[in-house]
Amino acid sequence: MFSLFKSNKLSNLITVIDIGSSKITCLIAKINEQNHKYEVIGNSQNISNGFRLGNVTNIEDLSTSIAKAVSSSEKMAGVSINKAHIVFNGGKQSSILHNSETPIVNGEITDNEIQKLISDCIHNATSPNLKLLHAIPVKFFIDESSSIKNPKGMVGHILKGEVNICSISESTLSNIARIIERNHIEIESFISSTYSNGFSSLNKEELRLGCTLIDFGASTTSVGIFYEDSLIYSFDIPLGGHNITNDIASGLSTTIKEAERIKVLHGNLYNSTFSSNEQINIASQDQSNTDAYQTVSIGIINEIIKARISEIFEIIEKHLKIKKFDHFLKTKAVFTGGASQITGLEEISKNLLSRYTRVSLPVRLNGLPDAACTSNFATVIGALLSINKSNSLNRNINLNEKLNSFQKLYRWMATNV
Repeated sequence: MFSLFKSNKLSNLITVIDIGSSKITCLIAKINEQNHKYEVIGNSQNISNGFRLGNVTNIEDLSTSIAKAVSSSEKMAGVSINKAHIVFNGGKQSSILHNSETPIVNGEITDNEIQKLISDCIHNATSPNLKLLHAIPVKFFIDESSSIKNPKGMVGHILKGEVNICSISESTLSNIARIIERNHIEIESFISSTYSNGFSSLNKEELRLGCTLIDFGASTTSVGIFYEDSLIYSFDIPLGGHNITNDIASGLSTTIKEAERIKVLHGNLYNSTFSSNEQINIASQDQSNTDAYQTVSIGIINEIIKARISEIFEIIEKHLKIKKFDHFLKTKAVFTGGASQITGLEEISKNLLSRYTRVSLPVRLNGLPDAACTSNFATVIGALLSINKSNSLNRNINLNEKLNSFQKLYRWMATNV
């Protein structure tokens, strides 16, 4: 088929696709040759179908959703992409710290010793039905020294290290890979949304001193602990904005569509006496009678929202306490994601979760319109920045990196023929 656009074969073009339960986001950027910064030339969002709780529920629907988002970005950018970095949450992602050590052969630490230590941690973390997503070094030690961020070039006898191994369900990763390949896009790497959000939503002090980043998604809430510029722990909760909508629909006997409208327009966790007593009309669940409605107070609606938010906070707090990371939660909590836009989230979280909290907006990129500089774009912006700031220590996994040419051809034929 004849393409109206230039092919994406230029080395300075980067494409990131964020797959979520409520939306698919695609960002195409080019690197400015003068200042080596990204400039967005194409961006789009499309409703996501076929993806729920971090799992593929319908291959055809999700493939179509991704194709529409990519096509819109291509039209804006005037290019046709053929490769992309894929970012998403859910999929039973897990994070475990692993320790290893290796002798320093020639007295001076080189990339060989560092990569051997990371590979040993990856090998120790290997588990059936799980696929490696990230291998993030947290800290190193030389002999009996204090912690070191990057030991390359230093001298000693024994190199020790602690590496955060992030894994994901193999079936989830494989299904997403097949869908991307159905759209004739080569996967450059997979990126966890928790990892990428740290680059777009946290400032330098938060990354260095430590904080808890909470991403309120549509069907999943992702939590990441950042310390000394690294993601040291992360986990997912299968609860999000959709659950709040369902609670409103169930509690008020109305439709999902009407419940979502009520949540967006009237949801407020920081109630005043006046707003709590205010009455509004909402549509009845009986769709056969379009004139049927009921009158409820905003206070009742917000109590329903507050109950679900409180449950999510409680789960986060208990989990981090068990894993001995709750002191980071008490230090500072930063919120991002679509569901974090509920009014009053920052105020209620100070009472229920952490002493210091804030709702974050992503950093601005050249070429990205102001309307897109919201938490809905935080993940895809962070993924773009994480690619730019990655170093030889961090290892992002490409599903095809261990396949030979015949295996790649077989996978392509299985997907497209």
